[in-house]
Amino acid sequence: DLNARQSTLERSFLLQGIELQNAGQLDQAQGVFQLYLTHFPGDGIALYSLAVLLMGRHGPERALFLVERGVQSAPTFAPIWYAHAAGLQVRVRRDAARVSYDKAIELKPDYTEALINSGTLLRETLQHLPALERFNRALAINPDNQNALSNCAVMLTEVKSPLEAI
Repeated sequence: DLNARQSTLERSFLLQGIELQNAGQLDQAQGVFQLYLTHFPGDGIALYSLAVLLMGRHGPERALFLVERGVQSAPTFAPIWYAHAAGLQVRVRRDAARVSYDKAIELKPDYTEALINSGTLLRETLQHLPALERFNRALAINPDNQNALSNCAVMLTEVKSPLEAI
Protein backbone atom coordinates (compact mmCIF):
# COMPACT_ATOMS: atom_id res chain seq x y z
CA ASP A 1 0.00 0.00 0.00
CA LEU A 2 2.87 2.35 0.81
CA ASN A 3 4.53 1.54 -2.55
CA ALA A 4 1.28 2.24 -4.40
CA ARG A 5 0.90 5.63 -2.67
CA GLN A 6 4.53 6.47 -3.39
CA SER A 7 4.09 5.54 -7.06
CA THR A 8 0.97 7.74 -7.28
CA LEU A 9 2.86 10.67 -5.76
CA GLU A 10 5.73 10.16 -8.18
CA ARG A 11 3.40 10.13 -11.19
CA SER A 12 1.51 13.18 -9.93
CA PHE A 13 4.83 15.04 -9.74
CA LEU A 14 5.58 14.09 -13.33
CA LEU A 15 2.07 15.14 -14.40
CA GLN A 16 2.60 18.48 -12.67
CA GLY A 17 5.66 19.01 -14.86
CA ILE A 18 3.65 18.21 -17.99
CA GLU A 19 0.88 20.59 -16.91
CA LEU A 20 3.43 23.35 -16.32
CA GLN A 21 4.95 22.69 -19.75
CA ASN A 22 1.53 22.80 -21.43
CA ALA A 23 0.77 26.06 -19.61
CA GLY A 24 3.95 27.63 -20.98
CA GLN A 25 5.68 27.77 -17.59
CA LEU A 26 8.83 26.31 -19.05
CA ASP A 27 11.36 27.18 -16.35
CA GLN A 28 9.21 25.56 -13.69
CA ALA A 29 8.48 22.53 -15.89
CA GLN A 30 12.17 22.10 -16.64
CA GLY A 31 12.95 22.14 -12.93
CA VAL A 32 10.29 19.52 -12.19
CA PHE A 33 11.52 17.22 -14.97
CA GLN A 34 15.15 17.57 -13.94
CA LEU A 35 14.32 16.82 -10.31
CA TYR A 36 12.13 13.88 -11.30
CA LEU A 37 14.90 12.48 -13.49
CA THR A 38 17.38 12.57 -10.61
CA HIS A 39 15.17 9.95 -8.96
CA PHE A 40 13.98 8.13 -12.10
CA PRO A 41 16.71 8.64 -14.72
CA GLY A 42 15.22 6.17 -17.19
CA ASP A 43 11.63 7.43 -17.25
CA GLY A 44 10.74 7.74 -20.94
CA ILE A 45 7.93 10.25 -20.44
CA ALA A 46 10.09 12.58 -18.37
CA LEU A 47 13.04 12.25 -20.77
CA TYR A 48 10.77 12.95 -23.74
CA SER A 49 9.05 15.90 -22.07
CA LEU A 50 12.32 17.52 -21.02
CA ALA A 51 13.86 16.84 -24.44
CA VAL A 52 10.92 18.53 -26.23
CA LEU A 53 11.21 21.49 -23.88
CA LEU A 54 14.97 21.81 -24.39
CA MET A 55 14.71 21.31 -28.15
CA GLY A 56 12.33 24.23 -28.34
CA ARG A 57 14.49 26.45 -26.14
CA HIS A 58 18.06 25.47 -27.01
CA GLY A 59 17.97 23.39 -30.18
CA PRO A 60 18.65 19.71 -30.63
CA GLU A 61 22.12 19.52 -29.09
CA ARG A 62 21.10 19.25 -25.42
CA ALA A 63 17.92 17.38 -26.23
CA LEU A 64 19.58 14.68 -28.31
CA PHE A 65 21.54 13.47 -25.28
CA LEU A 66 18.27 12.96 -23.38
CA VAL A 67 16.47 11.13 -26.17
CA GLU A 68 19.49 8.89 -26.72
CA ARG A 69 19.20 8.01 -23.03
CA GLY A 70 15.48 7.52 -23.54
CA VAL A 71 15.74 5.10 -26.46
CA GLN A 72 18.03 2.98 -24.29
CA SER A 73 15.93 3.07 -21.13
CA ALA A 74 12.41 3.19 -22.65
CA PRO A 75 12.73 1.41 -26.01
CA THR A 76 9.00 0.68 -26.28
CA PHE A 77 7.92 4.34 -25.91
CA ALA A 78 7.21 5.57 -29.47
CA PRO A 79 7.43 9.33 -28.74
CA ILE A 80 11.04 9.00 -27.55
CA TRP A 81 11.95 7.41 -30.91
CA TYR A 82 10.11 10.21 -32.69
CA ALA A 83 12.03 12.86 -30.75
CA HIS A 84 15.26 10.97 -31.41
CA ALA A 85 14.53 10.96 -35.13
CA ALA A 86 13.66 14.66 -35.17
CA GLY A 87 16.90 15.52 -33.38
CA LEU A 88 18.92 13.41 -35.79
CA GLN A 89 17.12 14.89 -38.78
CA VAL A 90 17.98 18.43 -37.68
CA ARG A 91 21.62 17.34 -37.45
CA VAL A 92 21.35 15.97 -41.03
CA ARG A 93 21.86 12.39 -39.92
CA ARG A 94 19.16 11.20 -42.29
CA ASP A 95 19.80 7.44 -42.27
CA ALA A 96 19.80 7.27 -38.49
CA ALA A 97 16.72 9.51 -38.35
CA ARG A 98 14.85 7.23 -40.72
CA VAL A 99 15.65 4.19 -38.57
CA SER A 100 14.27 6.00 -35.50
CA TYR A 101 11.14 7.16 -37.33
CA ASP A 102 10.60 3.57 -38.48
CA LYS A 103 10.93 2.36 -34.89
CA ALA A 104 8.38 4.94 -33.69
CA ILE A 105 5.96 3.83 -36.43
CA GLU A 106 6.58 0.16 -35.64
CA LEU A 107 5.65 0.81 -32.01
CA LYS A 108 2.68 3.04 -32.87
CA PRO A 109 1.46 2.41 -36.45
CA ASP A 110 -1.03 5.32 -36.28
CA TYR A 111 1.64 7.87 -35.28
CA THR A 112 0.75 10.46 -37.91
CA GLU A 113 3.52 12.91 -36.97
CA ALA A 114 6.14 10.19 -37.43
CA LEU A 115 4.56 9.10 -40.71
CA ILE A 116 4.58 12.67 -42.04
CA ASN A 117 8.07 13.59 -40.83
CA SER A 118 9.54 10.35 -42.13
CA GLY A 119 7.72 10.92 -45.43
CA THR A 120 9.24 14.38 -45.63
CA LEU A 121 12.66 12.90 -44.94
CA LEU A 122 12.13 10.32 -47.69
CA ARG A 123 10.95 13.05 -50.08
CA GLU A 124 14.07 15.12 -49.34
CA THR A 125 16.21 12.13 -50.31
CA LEU A 126 14.20 11.67 -53.53
CA GLN A 127 12.56 8.45 -52.38
CA HIS A 128 9.20 9.56 -53.72
CA LEU A 129 7.21 6.33 -53.67
CA PRO A 130 8.00 5.40 -50.04
CA ALA A 131 7.36 9.05 -49.07
CA LEU A 132 3.97 9.06 -50.77
CA GLU A 133 3.11 5.78 -49.04
CA ARG A 134 3.83 7.42 -45.64
CA PHE A 135 1.68 10.45 -46.46
CA ASN A 136 -1.14 8.19 -47.67
CA ARG A 137 -0.95 6.16 -44.45
CA ALA A 138 -1.29 9.39 -42.47
CA LEU A 139 -4.28 10.37 -44.62
CA ALA A 140 -5.88 6.96 -44.06
CA ILE A 141 -5.77 7.75 -40.33
CA ASN A 142 -6.94 11.35 -40.74
CA PRO A 143 -8.17 12.31 -44.22
CA ASP A 144 -8.21 16.00 -43.26
CA ASN A 145 -4.59 16.16 -42.11
CA GLN A 146 -3.41 19.36 -43.78
CA ASN A 147 0.25 18.54 -43.38
CA ALA A 148 -0.13 15.18 -45.15
CA LEU A 149 -2.31 16.73 -47.86
CA SER A 150 0.16 19.53 -48.56
CA ASN A 151 3.07 17.08 -48.66
CA CYS A 152 1.19 14.94 -51.20
CA ALA A 153 0.56 18.04 -53.32
CA VAL A 154 4.25 19.00 -53.16
CA MET A 155 5.24 15.45 -54.11
CA LEU A 156 2.88 15.31 -57.06
CA THR A 157 4.17 18.68 -58.25
CA GLU A 158 7.78 17.51 -57.87
CA VAL A 159 7.16 14.39 -59.94
CA LYS A 160 5.50 16.50 -62.62
CA SER A 161 1.86 15.67 -61.96
CA PRO A 162 0.49 19.13 -61.16
CA LEU A 163 -3.07 18.25 -62.23
CA GLU A 164 -3.20 15.40 -59.70
CA ALA A 165 -1.82 17.75 -57.04
CA ILE A 166 -4.84 20.00 -57.46
